[in-house]
Amino acid sequence: MSLIPPAPVLPHLEQQVLTLVAEGHEDRGVAALLGIQPRQVAYRLGRVAVAFGLPEMLRAQLVHLAYDNGALPLPRPVHPLLLGRDEYLLLRVLTAGGTVRKYASRQKVPEYRAAYVLRRARRVLGATSNASLVHRAWTRQVMGPSGFADDLARFHALDPAPPGTGEPVVVPLVSGYRLAAPAWGHRLRHLTVPTAEEAAAAARFLSGRRGYDAISITTPAHPADSVLVTWGQARRPRHTHTPAQPSPPDVRSLR
Repeated sequence: MSLIPPAPVLPHLEQQVLTLVAEGHEDRGVAALLGIQPRQVAYRLGRVAVAFGLPEMLRAQLVHLAYDNGALPLPRPVHPLLLGRDEYLLLRVLTAGGTVRKYASRQKVPEYRAAYVLRRARRVLGATSNASLVHRAWTRQVMGPSGFADDLARFHALDPAPPGTGEPVVVPLVSGYRLAAPAWGHRLRHLTVPTAEEAAAAARFLSGRRGYDAISITTPAHPADSVLVTWGQARRPRHTHTPAQPSPPDVRSLR
């Protein structure tokens, strides 16, 4: 029996309001398009927040939850965007119900710096509001169910690569775009892909680039499992010297 509660089924009007807000329309524009009063927009969004069991109505979080839980149809994905680390972390705070102030506190930066990161994220993604920022992030595969979004999350969880050690690479594959990170020092990086053909294509695409040395492909024992593409130099284990054990004394010499 599943313990995950089902996604709320939103009334049609609330779906329309949230969709238009996600696309970047202001309340007056939403109201004009739907033939309702402007104050009804905030009211309907508040009802969406109640449906998700949220204590307050934060539009960026509502859009993210609606996509993530199937309460709204997913936007059609386009070419993925390698969003910068600061902008990505701010986006994660907003989708979790946080604010720019919370991001500033968590990253230990001044609020004006956090506000600048927000403006830069909106500019890069072509958004006009926090809600449309989340919508654009799902459209550009920064967030969502794609392999690229998973790769991007792992990439920003890694330690930043030193200068001159290679750049991240967007890898086009038949099954979708993926993101590869350069290996540096004694580190290994990898991608898991569905087929051996895609593994070979990824290896060819990465071959010859800085930070993508010693590429290898590991075929699974079971055909249904994913194929692993690995690159980088693993740290070799140190050989420890084990002192020779002294030979037992000759019993005959003690007689």
